[in-house]
Amino acid sequence: MRGGRKSKSRRWSGALGALAVLALGPACGGSDAAGFRPGPGGTGGTAGGGSSADAGATDALPAFDGGGCTDDAGGAQHATAASGTFSGGSVAGSVCTGGAFAYVESMPAADGGTPSVALFIDSTDFGSAGLRVRFSNPTDALAGDIHVDIGLPAAAAGTYAQAATCGSAVLNATLPAPDASICASDAAADDSSDCPPGCELIGPFSAQACAPIPPQLTYAALASTDCVGDSTTPAGAWTVNITSIAPFAADAGVFDPIYYEAHGTLSAALADQNPDGGAASVTLDLSF
Repeated sequence: MRGGRKSKSRRWSGALGALAVLALGPACGGSDAAGFRPGPGGTGGTAGGGSSADAGATDALPAFDGGGCTDDAGGAQHATAASGTFSGGSVAGSVCTGGAFAYVESMPAADGGTPSVALFIDSTDFGSAGLRVRFSNPTDALAGDIHVDIGLPAAAAGTYAQAATCGSAVLNATLPAPDASICASDAAADDSSDCPPGCELIGPFSAQACAPIPPQLTYAALASTDCVGDSTTPAGAWTVNITSIAPFAADAGVFDPIYYEAHGTLSAALADQNPDGGAASVTLDLSF
């Protein structure tokens, strides 16, 4: 049983269990000796003076224009910058280098037993949305994010298939909200149930109003368990190939997680999780 704090990605996989019931190639650089610690919430960590908001020229572009990436690997220098491509279903595009970061975490068991090991790949929170994920389809996407939480049998190089692991791999695309006229403003509303379907409350409590919920396209691969004890309905598939892995020297604690710099690839077939989704799947290929 995993002890201590849970990473943001691990909390994502638990949420995906409920969802299932309801419904990139940079060269590996040299390792840095300092340790990587995820920032608040478990992703987008910084170390060694990495830039926290290096948006570059992409801020001058529309949210997404189908163009290429403006790569920025400065957000989390002690994790491994991930990049890659995705296509299929209703989406196609690229994960920019530094738009997502990968690391392996080993959490010692509270009872002294076998540690819990997982590969995490998460979109960064740094810079503009165009630095993270770019879409050639749909061209009006407002944002995209990647969340990968895959449990591994050990912090070791090797090839790991979905059947021998746990967890999830998720791609989200946020689309423009419908016209605001579909939502009736209600300053006296005190919860989202007072809004029409497809709407939610926004604004300060004293002046809340109903606004359209931006729709999302979600594609996911799920193992038979979410790595925290909950069963999930398997969907999609993945193969992780870790070619090299090395612990950070600063992460030598007994109860704290130990972080590893890892390089390799992830190939996944993500199943459509949308309520009106069909059999189409999305192919996601990431290098880290």
